[in-house]
Amino acid sequence: YGAPCGVNIELARDLSKTFDDRRKIAKDNLEREEDYRAVSERLRSEFHLTAPKGTDVLKFRLYEEQGGKCAYSQKTIDSARLFESNYVQIDHILPYSRSFDDGYNNKVLVLTAENQHKKDRTPFEYLGGDKERWEKLETFAETTYKNNRKKRENLLRRNFSESSAKDLNYRAINDTRY
Repeated sequence: YGAPCGVNIELARDLSKTFDDRRKIAKDNLEREEDYRAVSERLRSEFHLTAPKGTDVLKFRLYEEQGGKCAYSQKTIDSARLFESNYVQIDHILPYSRSFDDGYNNKVLVLTAENQHKKDRTPFEYLGGDKERWEKLETFAETTYKNNRKKRENLLRRNFSESSAKDLNYRAINDTRY
């Protein structure tokens, strides 16, 4: 339709990061990719999955991170059934419908029955009324995630108001720009 009269180029502000910052991001991405390949290979050899999917890798990572326990009930998850349909599910700690946080630090592996009972609630909204179960979750979170402050805070968050959700949404959009 003829020569363009102008070209507009839009860039995210994060491209203004220093060269070292961009190199560190690229290095981190490469490490994650190599880890993904290594876990996929383990799933092929140990669990005989011919073509592990992303959710299989995530389930296995969460399973290992949680010491083979369901995050909400602390019941042992049978590793032989880990990839069985509807045995376990990946749950958003803070409901995705309210937080729009699909990051790794907002996910745990739980038995399907626990996830179905939790529904669209936070762990505190789900377990907070049962003091014994809440205390078990607190102990689990403190010991399992002592080196992961964000996931521990998500699990133990007592108040998740509408303004908290909006703040998380803003940060999630900001974090994904690069």
